[in-house]
Amino acid sequence: MTGIEESLIDWDRGTWRNPPVRAVADGNCLQVTAAGQSDAWRHTSYGFVHDSAHALLAPLGAEGAMEVSFLLDYSEQFDQ
Repeated sequence: MTGIEESLIDWDRGTWRNPPVRAVADGNCLQVTAAGQSDAWRHTSYGFVHDSAHALLAPLGAEGAMEVSFLLDYSEQFDQ
């Protein structure tokens, strides 16, 4: 036990910036399926800005923390 009380996350408190194709809440896990060609590059070496990535924005208290993991299929030259 870490001494930190775990509680369920209320995913409905957040607001999507660029909603994904699918988002499924399962307790404290949120499984998100990204839209094809979505991107979050800022001021690339090519001089363009891509701002279509998905983000669920919500307040996080000073004592809060978050862990994120990704399952990706790197198949194209610029997949990262």
